[in-house]
Amino acid sequence: MSAVHPSAAAPLLASASSLASPLEQGTGDRLGLFGRGRGTRVLMLAALIAAMSAADLYITALYLGTTGMAEENPLARLIMSHGSIGYLSAWKLASVLPALTLMIAYRRRLTMELLGWVASAVLAGVMVRWVQYAGETDSLMIALQAAPDMRDDRWVVLGERSRS
Repeated sequence: MSAVHPSAAAPLLASASSLASPLEQGTGDRLGLFGRGRGTRVLMLAALIAAMSAADLYITALYLGTTGMAEENPLARLIMSHGSIGYLSAWKLASVLPALTLMIAYRRRLTMELLGWVASAVLAGVMVRWVQYAGETDSLMIALQAAPDMRDDRWVVLGERSRS
């Protein structure tokens, strides 16, 4: 009867551990939520942020090109007053691209994951607000047509110059 010494299995165990993914080798990105590592979660959040930002741009352009919309942000209102979807797209890209670039570059850091969750929550709130805005637009348009003299300077329609 022969006995196998425990150290004889060490090379086999070492080669099996080298086949493990970098996430399992202790890179600091432990498996977590839904079986994905932080880096993967941040990439998914970045994709979600990009998709919601694109949807926001599309809906904004849709309203600006048809009925118009109220814009509270004076800088965004100034950009919209030039009547160019190109300027609006550049503004949106300039406001989102730096954050996405940092998130992707430093995706394994906790701060980037937190940034991703906060930005996703904010944009989810924007999407909810768009749904509410769409529901309120009918009554708002009736009121604006009934009293054209009472038009608010915050109301922006693509192609119109602001009166300020």
